[in-house]
Order: sequence, then structure tokens, then C-alpha cells
Amino acid sequence: MKVDRVGMSGKLLGQISQEYFEESGVRVEFEATEMDTSVRLTKTQQYLNSRSTGIDVFEIDVIWPGLIGDQLLDLTPSMKGSFADFLPSLIQNNTYTGRLVAIPYYVDFGLLYYRTDLLAKYGYEAPPATWAELEEMAARIQAGEREAGVADFHGFVFHGAAREGLTCAFLEWSASDGGGTMVEPDGTISINNPKAAAAIDRATAPAARLRARRDGPAWASRFTWQRTAEQLVRACAEVVSANDRPRETLDLVPAATFDHAGGGAR
Repeated sequence: MKVDRVGMSGKLLGQISQEYFEESGVRVEFEATEMDTSVRLTKTQQYLNSRSTGIDVFEIDVIWPGLIGDQLLDLTPSMKGSFADFLPSLIQNNTYTGRLVAIPYYVDFGLLYYRTDLLAKYGYEAPPATWAELEEMAARIQAGEREAGVADFHGFVFHGAAREGLTCAFLEWSASDGGGTMVEPDGTISINNPKAAAAIDRATAPAARLRARRDGPAWASRFTWQRTAEQLVRACAEVVSANDRPRETLDLVPAATFDHAGGGAR
């Protein structure tokens, strides 16, 4: 059996495939595929449309079931009643026209990572709890660090490139601000509302100001999630170098302060 594989999932799939071999006697071969989700989707659609027998199992993105669900098998019988082992929202997401067309094997969540050393340095006792606080704190820290000689220091980085990741980022801004999720569970198109518009304005106005000054970070329009991760790793290296501490004790921790429930981050 041949399975397509995205780079970061290789180790996990290797473990799963070994367990599968021990239970079934079927060996799994992997074919590396594109990291870029847009390119990967195009190639997956080409495989399916051509009825190619080269790949048996596809690793698909969470937003693909509605795009390619007609060409995927119904996996409901394979579940054997084990739906309780999965988050209900993922099963619902992967169900297309009443058929379960994909089974989740890992899940990730968007998190805000912040440097506690920098928050303390600039007098902040806690990470930002609202988008407005995030902008104010990031701008102040960025200005201070650049004045201190770190010319290319960025106060905040995220996936700003015109790709799928930017859509995901916008959904976080809009949903946490009460602006909805563009398309609601009942199929209603909800993007045209004042709160969603305000979320767009909040995201684009600082980027436009930074571009106008020609000293803004590249994230304003070009960063992918890979580049954002590089900046995170770079921040780790800077702190370790400055404080001579082992990396595992680095004060770089996830914050759960951006609440997507009502009355959350604004």
C-alpha cells in the first residue's frame, strides 16, 4: 500500500505504519509530497481525476473533504463504532454528504507564543488578552529592541502570505471578534458584517502603515508559516545566546489568552 506523506508527519506515519504492518502483514510505502498545501491539493486532484493507482491513501488537509469528497471512499464501516475516540468536530468536518471520507490521525491548534523575558523587560506582567493589546505591546517591544540595536527585530509574526494560512489567521481574528467564520454551519455566508470588517481593518491597517514607512517586517505581506517558524527558532537562539541557558528552559511558552468564545479577544 502506498501513502503520500507530508514532511513533518513522516515520523508519526512511520509509527502508525509499523503498527499496521504488525496487525495486518501489509507493508506501507511512502511517497513524499509537497509541503505547500495549494500545490499538494492540485496534485491530489490530478491523481484522483486521472484515476491513478499510484497512491492508495492520501494525507489531506482539513478543508479538503468538500473539494474532493466525491472521489473518496466512505470510511464509516472502517470505524467500527470508534467515533467516540475522536473530537466530534473533526468527524463532522470529515463527513461529506453523509459519508465519512477522512479519518483524523493528528490535530493541531493555533497558539500565540510569547517571550516572557521581553514582556518583563518592558514592564508587562501578562501576555496580551486582546488584539488591541497585542498590537500595542508588539509595537512597543519592536521599537525598543530596534533602538537597542536589533535592526530587524519583529514584534509579531504570523502567516501573512496570500495562501491558505492567511485565511486561517483571518478566521481567528473574525471569530474571536464575533464576526463569524465566513460560512456558518448552516451554510449561511456571514462574512459581510461589521465585526468581520473591523477584523480585516485591524489586520491590514498596521501592515499598511509599516509598508508605507518601509521599515516594517516581511510578515506584513510575505511570511508563510514556515518563515514564521524560522523567526520563532531564531528568537530561541537569541535568548539562549544572551542568557547562556539550555534551550529546554527557555522562557518561550504558549498563551491561551485569545478566547474564541463570546466576549473573548477584541
